[in-house]
Amino acid sequence: MRLDYTLDQKVPFIKSILFGIQWAAILVPSIIILGKVAANVHLLDASEQVSYLRILFFVCGVTLLCQIFRGHRLPLIPGPSAVLLTGALMAYLMGTQIASGLMLAIKDKGNGFQYEDALVIGASIFLGVITVFLPAHVINLLHPSLKPLLGNGLVIGVLSAIILEHVAVKK
Repeated sequence: MRLDYTLDQKVPFIKSILFGIQWAAILVPSIIILGKVAANVHLLDASEQVSYLRILFFVCGVTLLCQIFRGHRLPLIPGPSAVLLTGALMAYLMGTQIASGLMLAIKDKGNGFQYEDALVIGASIFLGVITVFLPAHVINLLHPSLKPLLGNGLVIGVLSAIILEHVAVKK
């Protein structure tokens, strides 16, 4: 098989622009479709759907940059970012399931415990448990100074609870 460019060669600017448009034509519809489906599952209103899609686009953009500079360096292969989207959707669904279970267990008796509170707890528990069961080779990919923080399920659970409480679920 003959390739026009290898990974170490620079692609001309015009071709780079065309390849970028090609990438956008492939990835943007899948982000919109997955985001819209997930938003409809959770009965979000229009402004929350836009916010959800904005977050999905940001995550895919960061993933693309990681693929280009740190990963396989093939930006036209959107596979890993699509897998990340699916994983993020499943994590959100599992967090909502835990939150629903917490709501049933606690049964709000005027103490101010809302679904958003249960969602923060559920998502944090879920992310912490996922981190605990990550394979060792995944943890070894992290920078040595980040391994103690990002490889610890308790730390990830606490950090995600803080971030969700103060950024994602504002009251």
